[in-house]
Amino acid sequence: MTETIEATYSDNLDAAAPRMPWAGLAAKVGRLRHDLPQWWANGDVPWFRDISIQARFTLLIGMVAAVGVLVGSVYGLGEHRITGAIEDQAEYQRLWEMSNNIRAGALTMQTAANGLTAERQRRFIDDFDAQAQAVNIALSGIRSSPVAATHGGEIAGLEQAVTEVATQFKSLSEITLALGLTESDGLRGKLKSSVKAIEDELKMWPNTDDLKARMLRLREAEKDFMLYQDESFLGKSKGQALQFDIGIDSAALPNSTKDDFRAMATRYSADMAAYGSAHLEQQARIAKLRTLFAALQPRIHDFAAMAHDGMNEANQRQNRTRSQVGMLIALVSVCALLSVLLVGSLSARSIGRPVLMMELAMNRLAGGDLLVDIPGIHRTDEVGLMAKAVRVFRDNALTMEELRVRQDAERTAKELRSRKLDALIGQFDSDVAAIIGSVAHSASGAEATAREMDSFATQTVSQMESVDQSSGAATAMAAAAEELAFSIEEISARVNEASQVAVKAAETAIRTDGIVQSLFEASSRIGTVVTFIQTIASQTRLLALNATIEAARAGEHGHGFTVVANEVKQLADKTTTATDDIARQIAEVQSAGQAAVIAIREITSSVEHVNEISSSIAAAVEQQGAATQEIARSAQEAAQGTTMVASSINWVVKEAAQMRGSASAMLDGSVQLTGQSEILRAVVDNFLMGVHDGAPTLKWGDNWLTGHPTIDSDHQKLVAYVNELSDAMMHSKGNSVLGDILDKLAAYVAEHFAREERIWAEAGLASLDRHRQAHAALAGKVVAFTEDFRHGKAALSMDMLSFLRDWLMDHVFKTDKVAVAALRQS
Repeated sequence: MTETIEATYSDNLDAAAPRMPWAGLAAKVGRLRHDLPQWWANGDVPWFRDISIQARFTLLIGMVAAVGVLVGSVYGLGEHRITGAIEDQAEYQRLWEMSNNIRAGALTMQTAANGLTAERQRRFIDDFDAQAQAVNIALSGIRSSPVAATHGGEIAGLEQAVTEVATQFKSLSEITLALGLTESDGLRGKLKSSVKAIEDELKMWPNTDDLKARMLRLREAEKDFMLYQDESFLGKSKGQALQFDIGIDSAALPNSTKDDFRAMATRYSADMAAYGSAHLEQQARIAKLRTLFAALQPRIHDFAAMAHDGMNEANQRQNRTRSQVGMLIALVSVCALLSVLLVGSLSARSIGRPVLMMELAMNRLAGGDLLVDIPGIHRTDEVGLMAKAVRVFRDNALTMEELRVRQDAERTAKELRSRKLDALIGQFDSDVAAIIGSVAHSASGAEATAREMDSFATQTVSQMESVDQSSGAATAMAAAAEELAFSIEEISARVNEASQVAVKAAETAIRTDGIVQSLFEASSRIGTVVTFIQTIASQTRLLALNATIEAARAGEHGHGFTVVANEVKQLADKTTTATDDIARQIAEVQSAGQAAVIAIREITSSVEHVNEISSSIAAAVEQQGAATQEIARSAQEAAQGTTMVASSINWVVKEAAQMRGSASAMLDGSVQLTGQSEILRAVVDNFLMGVHDGAPTLKWGDNWLTGHPTIDSDHQKLVAYVNELSDAMMHSKGNSVLGDILDKLAAYVAEHFAREERIWAEAGLASLDRHRQAHAALAGKVVAFTEDFRHGKAALSMDMLSFLRDWLMDHVFKTDKVAVAALRQS
């Protein structure tokens, strides 16, 4: 209290006194020096004690994070600038490399141009075009560079220079091709052809020495032009051409020859003029191309120097930025480290010292001192909250002891109740198992009895059907006997008709025999005529041969007769050949006629024999008709007796049908009773397992078996998946694990349904469509729930587990077992 009054009095004096510069700051520093040791001793640092420990750590973390962000920002900014410098350096280096490629390409283009004019080969044109394309590609790469925008003028000038070189080379190649790459094509070939025409013509005239001399001087002027490439030699060539024309006039040659020489000389002069003009144009284009090449190289050199300077400048900028970033990061790191150390030390002291004092108080409280003074009750941070909690702990110590005693008593009672419940569950399990076993045994006996009754009824109905079939057979036999009698009468009529037809056939066969015999005699007469024709043909051939001999003796005068004799001879040969063919055909006709006579005679004999047999059959049919009438009367009497027996046994059939229906109903009831007992067993097992903690949802046993190995294996796997899902849910495995199990369960359900439907289809199950509909509905529900669970739209609950359990039990006990039993019965 005294200290407070003194401080207030001192403050009033300070307020009343005139303020000197820095006086207030000096007073605050003095008070801080006075209070700081006390704050440090008990950890009661102002401002820090008014904020929570979490806020202090958050402050430290925030400072560290701010330092990290600041350092990262500086570093990131520096790296961004360094990266930009590196990228610029790489781009300038790429430009420098491309400029070197362009320089090499330009040199290659110049070499190709020189080679074209010197060696006159087409490959130099291809080489130039390839290098020009490569240079243009390099220029396109330069144009697409990010740094190209600042050097657009240099790039445009370089592109224009390359384009001018390519255009001029194209013009040069065109005039070079027009001149001709070899001595035989282009203007060279035409000039050579003109010279050769004149020289060849001169060689044909011996008295043309003057013209030859004039031609030699003309060729000399041509060679001088080609050698010295001076336009004055073209004038010399024209003068020599005029002298050659004068020499033509004075030459001792025919006027037509002079005209030919004059035309050839005119053509030569025109070819020489065209060649000279083209050659001079080629030299001019070569000179211009060399000028363009000379201007291109400095441009390339300047651009390469620019790229090299840009690369060096980017490298220097990169090094300068690295140095600046390093210094700035070091400065920020030192300042941040000092700030974090100061705040961290104050925070640690404001937490550690009060916690140590609280620890001493708690040790005394743990030792049984319930009257200990709890420090830090007035604080507003976590230490103050801890002090309040310790005080509550101290006040409730006796209450907690009492509660612990009460909990021990309740735990003992719970253990006794659990043991008693286990005993009751065991007794319930044994009692239910005995009852279910008894029901299952009774159901099995009822099922066996029903099957025997059904079998007996089936046999009775089968015997009744046999009797009914015998009655029907007797009636059918009577009807068949009557039909047989009618058929025999028809057969008798048809036999009489067959006998009459056989008689007519015999008469026709006799007439045919006479006709064939006449044909045979006519063919014999034709053979005689053919023989006579053959004799005439032989004589004609002999006469033609004699005529040929006589014509040969007559020489030139008998030549025409020889031709006629040869034609007669050929005609005789053809006649002989034709008569031979006719004779052969007649022989074949005679042979066929003889065979026909024999066959017709055999047919006549057979028809007569058939006539005799038909008469015998007619007599036998009459006897058979009488016997058949007697059989029909006997069969009618037997049918009437059988009908009486069938009507007497109808009552037995009705009673057997009723007994069979009752047996079927009893069999269905026993099967349902057996299935219900198995379901009851499964439900009881499920209930008993659900009572025990940690037990699986379902328990596989023999009562689950359907009798089909594949289906039973699938069911066992499904039970395992449901149990796995239940276990994971009970132990809170997490949505990821539950989702994986649901995915496996859904996939295996679809696989099981497909395999089961294939088994039902192969076995011909009548209710296959109903099974498919149920499978599709359930599979759709499982897949939909799995998708919703994965996307957080649904949660796995006990209701869902109960649904899966109930579905699986119904599927096994009410559906698949019934289906397998139906397949066994069928």
